[in-house]
Amino acid sequence: MLKNMQSLFWNLAFKFSVLIVVAAFSKIFIMSFFRIPSNSMQPTLFVGDYIVVVKFIYGARLFNVFLALKGKKTEIYRSLGFRDIRKNDVVVFNAPYFITKNKLEMNISKYYVKRCIGVPGDSVSLFFNNIESKVYIPHNGDSVHINNDNYMYYYKLIAWEQDDTVKVTCKDSFILLNNSRLSGYRFKQNYYYVIGDNYTNSVDSRNWGLLPEDYIVGKACFIWKSIDMNTGKYRFNRFLKMIK
Repeated sequence: MLKNMQSLFWNLAFKFSVLIVVAAFSKIFIMSFFRIPSNSMQPTLFVGDYIVVVKFIYGARLFNVFLALKGKKTEIYRSLGFRDIRKNDVVVFNAPYFITKNKLEMNISKYYVKRCIGVPGDSVSLFFNNIESKVYIPHNGDSVHINNDNYMYYYKLIAWEQDDTVKVTCKDSFILLNNSRLSGYRFKQNYYYVIGDNYTNSVDSRNWGLLPEDYIVGKACFIWKSIDMNTGKYRFNRFLKMIK
């Protein structure tokens, strides 16, 4: 009898362990689930939509979660994906700031969902002090000339790409690396321009600038269920709806 109970216990423990491993593998490499909390992506996504975000399309990310939780920069590795991020993709990503939008930081406790409308190689219109400028979106390995018209848009990106041994400052319309004026820079990352479909009520690239590829979790693919948060009723017409 005792042997049978021990055998049953170890059998259940093994199955439970397998379930945990499968669940962890799925969350890291395959997909995650998110609930939409705001109307920034209406009419594509409504408050109360529950979406499936597929990670293996772009490749899953691996990084030191404990360092990231402390707000420290950590190396991010991405597995091989099936394709690159494309214009018009709806993507989920970590918020690129904690408190101030003047510094680029990966906030792993906060997620946004937006539409990608600018990819590496594109030029987009950005505003600084109500002045509009055409800004090139860098691709990994691109060399970009730094001047009075674009330094304010690239400063945060350049500072984010450096390690702790490099001091990056901005003074008199110039970017300084270890007190040396920067006239050009070769970028180490891919960047994107993302905006909410409800652009009059969305915090997005117009507020913080270009988004590093490292921050992108995956592609929002479909709504698996939807609940009207005012009535608590299911919106069955939105179940299993593809996100386009």
